[in-house]
Amino acid sequence: MRKRKRSDREGDSEMEINLTPMIDIVFQLLIFFVVTAKFIKFEGELLSYLPKDRGTNPSDPEDPTEPVTIFLRWEGDPATGTCIAITNRYRGTSARHQFGEVNPETIDPKAAWPTNAKVKYPHPAFSEIKSYIQERQAVVHSTGSTKFPLTINFDDQVPVQMVVNMLDICQQLKITDFAINAEGVEIN
Repeated sequence: MRKRKRSDREGDSEMEINLTPMIDIVFQLLIFFVVTAKFIKFEGELLSYLPKDRGTNPSDPEDPTEPVTIFLRWEGDPATGTCIAITNRYRGTSARHQFGEVNPETIDPKAAWPTNAKVKYPHPAFSEIKSYIQERQAVVHSTGSTKFPLTINFDDQVPVQMVVNMLDICQQLKITDFAINAEGVEIN
């Protein structure tokens, strides 16, 4: 029978692990992260630098690069009401401006906007809207910008023909950067 060496028998007992170096490293890492961390001073504070020369002052001149927004609204009874067109900051004023209206009963249908010959209720003077948009487009292009943003907002009672008239204006003036926003229209 073979005799075992004494060292083999001593290996059967549990070995002890020295944790001191590992604890030293953990404390050094903890101190490093505490020293280098930046804590938030005020959680709800937002630092912002707002321009001092802008605001809701009515004497502000019209910004030519500001997008044009046309609001189409229906006023009155759905069957006998009228469609109106409103814009903000019209020709240097900051007040809302309502474009003129055309009453189809009092004018020659050929003189009205071409697609309005079928419309039998008062509607915006689209020729006036077109000339205003054309004017603003020329100012924007004179600044060197190639984009002319236009937004058309309409409510759920405005006839589709009025929105189509606005799209016709965009097509005639070669405006490709426009948005259409339907307010209150539910799509099922």
